[in-house]
Amino acid sequence: MAASIGKTVNKALTNKYVLYVVLFLAVTNILGYLAVGNFNSVIFFILLAFLTQYFSKNMTVILLTAMVGTSVLYVTHNFGLKVQEGLKNRRTKGDAKEEAMKEVSKSDEADSSPKIDRTSTNKQAFQSLQDMLGNDGVQGLQNDTADLMKRQEELKKSMESLAPMMETAQNMLKSVDIESMSKITNMLDKFNIGGKK
Repeated sequence: MAASIGKTVNKALTNKYVLYVVLFLAVTNILGYLAVGNFNSVIFFILLAFLTQYFSKNMTVILLTAMVGTSVLYVTHNFGLKVQEGLKNRRTKGDAKEEAMKEVSKSDEADSSPKIDRTSTNKQAFQSLQDMLGNDGVQGLQNDTADLMKRQEELKKSMESLAPMMETAQNMLKSVDIESMSKITNMLDKFNIGGKK
């Protein structure tokens, strides 16, 4: 019985009319995939046919394998026969839209919040600093700041006292005659006093 079924299948796979029917079905399948814009299925069909030719030289077997394999891929990919984990956490499109609307309303609420009050913020920051450093620490910082300001004032007074001396030096430089200085250096060069040979 099994031998007769094998002979019948073998005759069918080598029959040229069966090949023509399978070829017609394969072409219509490819045209259908192209019509719906499913280029992945067309590429998969070609690849599967190419790989099958290494195992069988019968064109009917190659085309049937490519058609069946591509059809299985198409059905599982497009009709949701995918395995999903964590189905209880699955969200619908409506849930996603709802969450997006909640996020928008939260951001609107955040924008309508009152502006920061600088005075109270500075007071809170100073209070936090005083809590961290203690009364002695803040007092020490205040003393250091006062000492620094006192030194800056002394430096300013010193610079002011140097101002008259700077003016005197500028006036002296203005009164120097550059031409007479160049004549003196030329004369020294003649006597080789500058150390030049």
